[in-house]
Amino acid sequence: MEGIIRHIGLVVKNLEQSIKFYEQVFNFQLVNRRIEKGKYIEKLTGIDGAEVEWAKLTDNNSNILELIEYIVQSDLSSHVISKPNILSSLHIAFKVKDINEVYEELLKRNLFCNSEPLISSDGKVKVLYAHDPDGILIEIVEEIIK
Repeated sequence: MEGIIRHIGLVVKNLEQSIKFYEQVFNFQLVNRRIEKGKYIEKLTGIDGAEVEWAKLTDNNSNILELIEYIVQSDLSSHVISKPNILSSLHIAFKVKDINEVYEELLKRNLFCNSEPLISSDGKVKVLYAHDPDGILIEIVEEIIK
């Protein structure tokens, strides 16, 4: 059996804020947005009364990022800045042309960064772990051309 990644989905607190963040910082473009409720979404999520609004964004390589805001049945109690070594923790890595520019933009937005951009031990990339507006771990990578 073969599988390929279709999209990556992230649960967010404020869909509008998250769309703007990924559009402005990583140049994603909004391609679809919809509200879903009723039996289908309840059965799919396993949550009675679930109502979601989702947005699909794409980058220049046709990768799809799905942002999901639960309108009904949101559980925001677990919103924390988590460490990357927690079981089932995940992150998304974004390749950028200028990591310092992205780092400065994240700081302007008062977003948490684990450090300043660092050169990897093999010297091939500059890397930064940071968190988006909802605390989701993101990795930013700039390839070093020699």
